[in-house]
Amino acid sequence: MGGAVTAAAPDANAWMAHVRRGEFAAAWEISDRVLRARAGRPCWQLPRHEQDLWDGTPLAGARVLVRCYHGLGDVIQFARYAPLLKAVARSVTFWAQPAVIPLLRTVCGIDRLLPLHDGAPDGDYDVDIEVMELPHAFRSTLATLPRTVPYIHVPPADLTSLPPAAKRVGLFWQMGNWDPRRAVPPSLLPILADVPGLQLCMVHRDYVAADPSRPRDRDSQ
Repeated sequence: MGGAVTAAAPDANAWMAHVRRGEFAAAWEISDRVLRARAGRPCWQLPRHEQDLWDGTPLAGARVLVRCYHGLGDVIQFARYAPLLKAVARSVTFWAQPAVIPLLRTVCGIDRLLPLHDGAPDGDYDVDIEVMELPHAFRSTLATLPRTVPYIHVPPADLTSLPPAAKRVGLFWQMGNWDPRRAVPPSLLPILADVPGLQLCMVHRDYVAADPSRPRDRDSQ
């Protein structure tokens, strides 16, 4: 869920607890309080993923710049808000990591895609918001979370060379290197490989099947 709190730990902990319980209205009350507290306070000295950008300015009728300052997985997750944003905004620009731009080209509601870099964004805009702040801006609830799938489209892979399977599961067990705690220990992965009828397909971009430190599956891709 987006709209993370970068205030004191008690607020951040309470916010996360509400979100995990599906109590989004209570979480947004905390986000509103933090938004008011940080009004006029610069955030540019913080690391990108800790920068809260939206100042509460209405998105309706505005040229909105969506800054993608979190990881690729977060961008993919919250790109589902693009159609909602386009329904109210004058235009929607995503300033995103170059690696994810080909996927974002298939998402409805994005008028323009710009590759993220260390300088200022190209083009004019009225309001900017970090992609993970969109749930807060739309006051999302369990009932209103965007759930239209698929919202990202990729060409189908040719799986005709693989043996039949009841279910194929794409496996990505290691996230970015900035937090090793987010990775699944390789020692746990053979448990999945032993599930009857399940065929694991490794989808790591840098997967090397011959690397002995990497987990095995029946049909590595």
